[in-house]
Amino acid sequence: MIGLGLSGGFALAAADEPVVLAPVAAHPSLPLGVTPGRRGDLGMSDEEAEAVAQRVRGEGLRLLGLRFSEDRVCRRPLRSLRALRRRR
Repeated sequence: MIGLGLSGGFALAAADEPVVLAPVAAHPSLPLGVTPGRRGDLGMSDEEAEAVAQRVRGEGLRLLGLRFSEDRVCRRPLRSLRALRRRR
């Protein structure tokens, strides 16, 4: 499953479902990280994020997250992807 821009986070949120085998989040933009506290927000509940992390640990699920490296405005995707990595 590939999500790009506004739908970028959908691939991550759907990764807790067994039918999703290769989630790709390309420059996920939602939720908007306007405040510092929201910049690492994954756009999913803690339970969903933990279910994805369990699939990564238990099933070897691989997630691919992409972002534009020179984007000076939107730093949220990098923070969100780091937040997900810390759950492993």
